[in-house]
Amino acid sequence: MKIITKFFSLLGLLILSNAVSAQSIYSSYNGSVIFYSYAPFENINAVSENGVSVINVNKNEVIFEMQIRSFVFDMALMQEHFNEIYMESNRFPKAQFRGSFDEPLNLSIDGEFGFSVTGKLEIKGVSRVRTIPGSITIKDGKITRIQSAFTVNCKMHNIKIPKIYSTKISENIEIVIDASYVLYAN
Repeated sequence: MKIITKFFSLLGLLILSNAVSAQSIYSSYNGSVIFYSYAPFENINAVSENGVSVINVNKNEVIFEMQIRSFVFDMALMQEHFNEIYMESNRFPKAQFRGSFDEPLNLSIDGEFGFSVTGKLEIKGVSRVRTIPGSITIKDGKITRIQSAFTVNCKMHNIKIPKIYSTKISENIEIVIDASYVLYAN
């Protein structure tokens, strides 16, 4: 069932990207997203291996989407509170970034290169324009991997942390993304 959901999510992303040529489209089905909250009394982390992404080289665009409920925590109660209280994942089931690379991608040189993308990051129904840094790996003239680390401010996305938990949950959450890409083929 997860594969079918991922397929339709990716298909929707491809339609959204208005792809012109399949040779310029890269996709990722199992992007890793790690969530860290560093706080004085307790660090919280969760992992999702279900990020779905499309890169359209011709249009210089990237889309990354994930289901909020796909995060797995060490403790079931934390996961339940994250989904029901903080993220309201029944109302806001996904997070998405849609943007453009700030510089055109150059696939003619192999290696790992820094980049930044600017676009809209939507979390919990709130979109914010963000510029997010990362690194891209090019091998044999193809995109093979993207990595990124950035912070999300809870208040900016209407994620409310009760005062009683302010020493346990940070206002700024660190997000780390690691996604492998393949050339999309019809």
